[in-house]
Amino acid sequence: MNTLHTIDTDYELTWDEFLITVEDLHLIETGADLADDDYATVLAAFERGLSPNGCVMSIIDTRRPFDAREHWFHAA
Repeated sequence: MNTLHTIDTDYELTWDEFLITVEDLHLIETGADLADDDYATVLAAFERGLSPNGCVMSIIDTRRPFDAREHWFHAA
């Protein structure tokens, strides 16, 4: 039996550690600090157990302009 393991599932961080990691990763990826309205997304990601990397990727993806050719990706 094959089991799929990902690196994004084994995080046990406190809220402060999670927030600092997300802020650092976002700064590295975009060169900018988180916007004030992004903290609600960070809190939701923390409560759902998303990894800090996954949280940053979702924040960056929501800021990307929507392209109709990628509509299938957003529907999935």
